[in-house]
Amino acid sequence: NKVLVSDSGEYLKDLGDAHYNFTVGFLRFAATRGSVLELQRVLIRGLKTLGLRIARQNENGQRVAKFLEGHPKIERVWHPSLPSHPDNRIAQLQMAGFGGVISFSVRGRDALTAGSKMVDNVTIPLIAPSLGGVETLIEQPALMSYYELSKEERRHQGIKDNLVRLSLGIE
Repeated sequence: NKVLVSDSGEYLKDLGDAHYNFTVGFLRFAATRGSVLELQRVLIRGLKTLGLRIARQNENGQRVAKFLEGHPKIERVWHPSLPSHPDNRIAQLQMAGFGGVISFSVRGRDALTAGSKMVDNVTIPLIAPSLGGVETLIEQPALMSYYELSKEERRHQGIKDNLVRLSLGIE
């Protein structure tokens, strides 16, 4: 029996230059470039700063989630630190930190335009679909990570056109 911990590689490394899948007792590397030795170096480098990055991302996540929840142009915010999150009670019991990934929906008559206008007008985050790095990243899933799906398929998966995902870094 194997236990898969998904997306762990995004946090263990601190750059987008390798992907890792972890199973209990077995580490498998899949590289986008470089050798196994280079992948090991990247993994070790990422592990050295993991605690500091997670602590800062947790702190940033709570601050930004609270700010967004009170913003008049934001319709809804999903972050487990917020009492409005459906799993907040469970998160309070199980988690030492709530993470640095926040999803939120932007108010506007045309949902797709409202979300893309917001993403295009921010200045600090980079526009990219990833997470766990030192830099803050932002994306509109309807136009990036779920672009290949129809509007109906996205809606079925809970991906609305005005949904924005923010992965906080350590800034």
